[in-house]
Amino acid sequence: MSYEQLKEFVAKVKQDKTLQDQVKKENADLVDIAKVAGFSITTDDLRIAYTEWVRDSLAK
Repeated sequence: MSYEQLKEFVAKVKQDKTLQDQVKKENADLVDIAKVAGFSITTDDLRIAYTEWVRDSLAK
């Protein structure tokens, strides 16, 4: 379920300039930023998303 939360968080970040600024900061803790924004994600969700992004990028 939290992977779905990650997708929702990413959609929210795309629309929210304040969140964009927060995630762009060096050493930003995405799990904590998401939590404050009302989302529940884990480091595993981030790892899975990154793995999928890399796989998709290499497939192009």
